[in-house]
Amino acid sequence: MPDHPIRALRDGDVEAVRRIEVRAGERFRSIGMAEIADDEPPTAAALLGASAAGRAWVAVDASDRPIGYVVVDEVDGAVHVEQVSVEPDHQGSGVGRALIDHVAWDPVVGWRVVTLTTFEHVEWNAPLYEHLGFRILDEHQLGDGLRAVRDREAAAGLDLASRVCMRRAPESLELVIFDCDGVLVDSERLSVRTEVQLLGELGWSISEDEVIERFVGRSDAHMLAVIEAQLGRPVPEFMTQYRERLFAAFDRELTAVPGVARALDRIESLGLRTCVASSGTHDKMARTLGRTGLLERFDGRIYSATQVTHGKPAPDLFLFAAATMSVDPSRCIVVEDSRYGVEAARAAGMRSVGFAGGLTPADWLDGPGTVVIEDMAQLLHALGVG
Repeated sequence: MPDHPIRALRDGDVEAVRRIEVRAGERFRSIGMAEIADDEPPTAAALLGASAAGRAWVAVDASDRPIGYVVVDEVDGAVHVEQVSVEPDHQGSGVGRALIDHVAWDPVVGWRVVTLTTFEHVEWNAPLYEHLGFRILDEHQLGDGLRAVRDREAAAGLDLASRVCMRRAPESLELVIFDCDGVLVDSERLSVRTEVQLLGELGWSISEDEVIERFVGRSDAHMLAVIEAQLGRPVPEFMTQYRERLFAAFDRELTAVPGVARALDRIESLGLRTCVASSGTHDKMARTLGRTGLLERFDGRIYSATQVTHGKPAPDLFLFAAATMSVDPSRCIVVEDSRYGVEAARAAGMRSVGFAGGLTPADWLDGPGTVVIEDMAQLLHALGVG
C-alpha cells in the first residue's frame, strides 16, 4: 500500500483534481482514442457537490498536494466508482488501489461491494481492475442502477460494446455461516409453541416470551438441563415427546424463511461459500432443510452443536465450522436470529447479521460487529455484497 494519505476533497483541491483528470486522459490519445482524451474533466460544481455529499476523496503527497482522486455514488446498494484517476507520475504505485480500498471500507459493516464501468480492452482499465479483484458482470447480473449508468453512458456517446460493468466483492468475506432455525427455516414459532404446551403438561406454566428468552438459540441438552432443574426431577421422556410433536408440526406447517432462497441464490452467484451451524441436531436439520428444499444447497456443510463441547453463546460451534471449511474467522460472517447466536459470533471474532424478522427483538441482537435486519431482502446489503 502506498504511503500517501487519503482525505476528503476540499474546495481548494478542485482545480488540481481537474488537471489530474486532463493529464491522466492523455494516455488514451496514444491508443487512438482521442475523443476520450479530449473529454472535459468534471466541472468544479460537480466536484464540489460530490465533496459536500461526502462522495469525493483525494490521495495527497507529503505537501498535501492531490496526486489522485475518486468520486463515488451509491448504486444498487453498492459503492459505485464514478471516476478514479491518478497523476501520471504516480501511476503504477498503488495510489488507485488505495483510493478504491478507501471507499470500499465501511466502519460499520466492513468491506463493501464496489462496482464501476470501464473499457474492456484498454490495458489500464478492465485488465487492471481484474488484477485488483474486480470481475466483469454479465447482463443478467446488472441491477436497475447499473443499467441506468449504462444508459447515461450511451446518451453521452460512449460505445457500450466496448464498455463493461465490473464488481469487486469484499476481500475480507469468504464464508457466510447460517444458523438454521429462524434464519433458513421458519421453525422457531413452531418450536416455542410446542415447548410451551409440553412444559405446561409437565407442570411448568411458562410463557412464549420466557421460552424465547431462555431457550431460543440454545442446544437441546441445555434446554433439558434447565427444565429438569426447574421441575426438580428428571424428565427423560421430554425430548422424545418434544421431537415427536415438533416434527409433526414441521410436516404440517414448516416453510422456509421468506426471501432466504433468493438471498442464497445471490450469495452463491457471487462465489461466496456458505454453511450451516446450528444448535439443532443433524436429524432435526435434515428434516427441516429437507422439508423446505434447502438441504441440497448445504450438502456436506452442515454443523451441529452436538459436534462441539460447548454450544452457543460459546464460540466453539462457529470456530469448528470455520476450521472445517478452512476459513479464517475474520473472513466469516454469521447470520443469526438469537441473542446467544450473535454473542457466539462475537466470541469467535466474527461479524454477524442479526435477523429480527422472527421472534427475537432487534435490541437483543444489536451490538458490536452486528448489523440488524428485519427482512431477508436486506441480507445482501448487510453482508456488504449487494
